[in-house]
This record gives sequence, structure tokens and C-alpha cells, in this order.
Amino acid sequence: MKEKNPEIDECIRKYAKCTNTFETWSIEQKDKAYVQCFIASTYPKDPNKSLRYYLEESDKNFNFNHAKLEPLVNVIRNSLEEARQQAD
Repeated sequence: MKEKNPEIDECIRKYAKCTNTFETWSIEQKDKAYVQCFIASTYPKDPNKSLRYYLEESDKNFNFNHAKLEPLVNVIRNSLEEARQQAD
């Protein structure tokens, strides 16, 4: 997200710092708020859209090939493979 939209990333981070909004939040809460701010700033058609539905319509702003996501991608792949094996 931030690689393709550094100006939006900077604004979201400035907002969080200025308002002390995220200061006491968990990492999960901060990440959810960041994603929702990003969606709101890039999707005027429906700024309140959830990530799930946002991705169904447009995945161009999310890099699922990022190295930091590799462990998550592997877990999902392994889970899918296990589900296929159990179905056979």
C-alpha cells in the first residue's frame, strides 16, 4: 500500500501522531485503523468499505507478494493443501 501511495501513508501517519489516536492501541488495532484510513482516502465511491469487499473490486493497491507476507501466504497455501487432501 504505502509503496504505491507514499503521500497517503505519510498523511495517515501524521494524523495518527497528531491526534495520539494510535498511541495506546495494539498492533492489530493500529493496522486495522491504517487500512481503513487508506481505503477511505483511495476509494471515494465507498470510503467505509471493508477490506474484504475493497479487495474484491480492486487489489491494485495491495502487494500480496511482499516478503513480509510470505509466512502468511505459506500458512494459507498449506491450509488449502491440507483441506484438499482431506476432501479426497
